[in-house]
Amino acid sequence: MPLRGEIPLNDGDRIRIGNQEIVFTKVVVPRRPGRPTGSLRHCQKCQTPYVAEAPQCPNCGYAPGAEDTLSGAPRPGNLDREAWSLQMQMELLERALTLGRTSDADRVMGRMAIAIDERLAQGMTVDPPKLLPTLVGAVRLAAAQGEAQWLRWALGLLSKAECPPSRELAEAVGRVPPIVLEGCESIHEVVASLDPSKLDEPARAALAVLVEIAAKVGAKRSES
Repeated sequence: MPLRGEIPLNDGDRIRIGNQEIVFTKVVVPRRPGRPTGSLRHCQKCQTPYVAEAPQCPNCGYAPGAEDTLSGAPRPGNLDREAWSLQMQMELLERALTLGRTSDADRVMGRMAIAIDERLAQGMTVDPPKLLPTLVGAVRLAAAQGEAQWLRWALGLLSKAECPPSRELAEAVGRVPPIVLEGCESIHEVVASLDPSKLDEPARAALAVLVEIAAKVGAKRSES
């Protein structure tokens, strides 16, 4: 029948407009029960995160006491158990550098540098396989910015953390603009502080590249 005015529709009603017929269907979205947000506790002994309601750490069996804290307060300096990891920050840094967003890369690098510096200040260590990609990222950022700030930090940390250089790091330093290298004394300090006899073959090869770069920088300064 022809319709006039406003008429409420029910599920299954059919509306014909010319040769077209429209079927009205009422969709009911079932309500989902609320999911309670759980809390995490970091084990005071091994720093493994686990559900706060558990009576003890599932990893080492440590039973928490009143001094233990809940989610958001892991022991300072533990890069592996922090809310973010070096790997995640490296991915952000890589994305920012690839897109040419040096300001974003600088902010990410700043967070990474603070975490690493605090860890070393507490007498803790960072494994070279985790540290070296960060240093390479810092050198790449210095090259992109045309400034020596992150180059100094990376090379200085190489000595402070007693981290053997890698081929990737040496190659990244080699791609830094000469004018930036000339304003960075750290490369000479690194070359002087590393003992080739204590390095494995890949690290010695990387050091040889750094020695060559340092020599070129020194020669350039002498010319000027």
